[in-house]
Amino acid sequence: MTMDNLSRYLALKKQLQEIEAQIEELRPAVIESVRDHDGKITTDGYEFIVRQITIWTFSAEVARLQSELSERKRTEKSDGTAQIKDKKEVLIVREHRDKQPAKTLEAIRTRHPRAYEKWTPEEEEVLRTEFIQGQTIAEIAQHLQRKTGGIRARLVKQGLLEK
Repeated sequence: MTMDNLSRYLALKKQLQEIEAQIEELRPAVIESVRDHDGKITTDGYEFIVRQITIWTFSAEVARLQSELSERKRTEKSDGTAQIKDKKEVLIVREHRDKQPAKTLEAIRTRHPRAYEKWTPEEEEVLRTEFIQGQTIAEIAQHLQRKTGGIRARLVKQGLLEK
């Protein structure tokens, strides 16, 4: 029974990845269609709205303060000042490393063009904004052309997600 559940889970995960890829392919055409209808279409009980987000570049002082805040959060976690708000179980599913082919950076960047590149302040702002707006890590990763692991790591570094 357990192996059946695991196999079914993996099959569904693969289907979900395929569906997410198809959604990403459709996104530009959908945005254009909605934009052509004054930025809003209602159909089948859903509203499609195109909004523009503003990406800000802040001063070095703000970057310094953000860095200090992140460091302070790490300190409070380690010294016990910070209190645990909630704990959740997370299921991690990945191919066994022995079965994964060696992946070159070039191969990885065919799917994630910005993988392992230095983060720009603009990308950091998009990451924060989209995460706060409730977009999924997969959606943010696709938008920023990075791997989901890179998105999670950056959210942890910014103090927006627990490790």
